[in-house]
Amino acid sequence: MIKVENLTKQYVIYKRRLSALKHLFGFAKEGRDYELVRPLRNVSIEVPTGSVHGIIGMNGAGKSTLLKILTGVLDKTEGSISIEGRVASLLELGTGFHPDLTGRENVYINGSVLGFKNQEIDQKIAGILNFAELGDYFDRPVKTYSSGMYVRLAFSFAVAVEPEVLIIDEALSVGDAYFQQKCLKKIQEFRDRGTTILFVSHDLGAVRMLCEHVTLLSHGQVVFSGAPIQAMDLYNDIIAGQKKLEDVQARADKAREIEGTSTYSSGNEKMRILSAKLYNDRNQESVAVVSGSAICIKIDAIVNVDSIDNPTCGILIRDRLGYDVFGINTHQLGSKSGTLKKGDKVTYQFDMDLNIGPGDYTLTIALHSFQSHIEDNYHWLERALLIQVLPTPGFTFVGVARLEPKATICQH
Repeated sequence: MIKVENLTKQYVIYKRRLSALKHLFGFAKEGRDYELVRPLRNVSIEVPTGSVHGIIGMNGAGKSTLLKILTGVLDKTEGSISIEGRVASLLELGTGFHPDLTGRENVYINGSVLGFKNQEIDQKIAGILNFAELGDYFDRPVKTYSSGMYVRLAFSFAVAVEPEVLIIDEALSVGDAYFQQKCLKKIQEFRDRGTTILFVSHDLGAVRMLCEHVTLLSHGQVVFSGAPIQAMDLYNDIIAGQKKLEDVQARADKAREIEGTSTYSSGNEKMRILSAKLYNDRNQESVAVVSGSAICIKIDAIVNVDSIDNPTCGILIRDRLGYDVFGINTHQLGSKSGTLKKGDKVTYQFDMDLNIGPGDYTLTIALHSFQSHIEDNYHWLERALLIQVLPTPGFTFVGVARLEPKATICQH
């Protein structure tokens, strides 16, 4: 178990050189001589044994500071921490290895810090080298490694010590796609084995796949802790709106109240989505359509401010696990609505063949400026529609994408 209660980290930033001396003798005043910076404020998190817990948040939210305190790299200012079991960590690049020592030497030193004898490390070396795939670089100084090679060594060592608690920061993001998949598979194996995992990442797909519970940090505080899908709704809200902490907390309180419901709305409402409807190939409104058939999505919206220049409407289809299947918007398609005035109503229509596999999907809709909702989010409606895609008689396939290949067999 990992248990964090009322954890606070505070730094003193002095404005002048003499301020530190004045502070030492009690003459310095906050604001005039120094400022207090708190990257973490009263953070409380509990991770049960054998669970996978995700930590998400924008840059500067306090994620890395939290993990560094948990792993002993930084000291806490206030609060308490309790971690049961052997801990292995993979923190941001540059933490843990001495650059002038070889990969092999760093493994022995870090192993001894964790309480392993050299004979025990001898038995693990082959597995570390095999997983890291560093070849001759294993016996070269770490300072000669690329960022990807460094992560290969760090991750290989972390999993080789067979930890009871595994703490992973954003470091995996610098690895290549092959090694990322290899690492994620290994993390899944540890999860299935009952290892307690704390996972920090900006890769929401990986968080969604691995984590049963997610905590959202903002401005050094916990604003939400609960189901991954709700945490990600709020995270998207923060990215889109760059909201003040109190606004985010109000959103989080609302998310807790409506837990279990599907639709989630955010945005400044300069424009608002009034309705969203899906029509089948017979022009009938429906939420159950056949794979590969023609569909039409119609979205009605209204303008709530004096004027908006060429707003963008986007759609995003996700599968039942929340993974993005397909997204597009009017900006990317080159469609323009011109300047709209207050009270104007507009209908956005997307026509396409639904070339995806049978299953349950959701449709998310966004109204925003330019290409992305990150610049100015008018209205984001998460899971506005539930769509059931039905099998096509006579065309059976596996997966999400309906590619419809033609097979040719030549006998020689």
